[in-house]
Amino acid sequence: MAPNSELAGTWSVIEYSLDMEPLYGPYHLYTYNTSADTDSIWVDNIYDSAIKVKAYAISETSFNLTSDDLDISEAQILQDSIIFRVTLYNR
Repeated sequence: MAPNSELAGTWSVIEYSLDMEPLYGPYHLYTYNTSADTDSIWVDNIYDSAIKVKAYAISETSFNLTSDDLDISEAQILQDSIIFRVTLYNR
């Protein structure tokens, strides 16, 4: 099975500060596999704003992304939860 197929799902997301204070949410985030690339997934609706990015599937439970606009790191699926850290760049 390709790593990206296990990462597909619909997630209810609440955003937290680095101090673990709730900031925003919940809203839905979507992760789904690509048909052409078994090592990639799409992450859609980041920050409840319809931002859609292609991320690299590291394993069946983790992914990351580095781009000019944002980074997603420490992204993991833990049973029925998803957790990740996002850095946005204002260029």
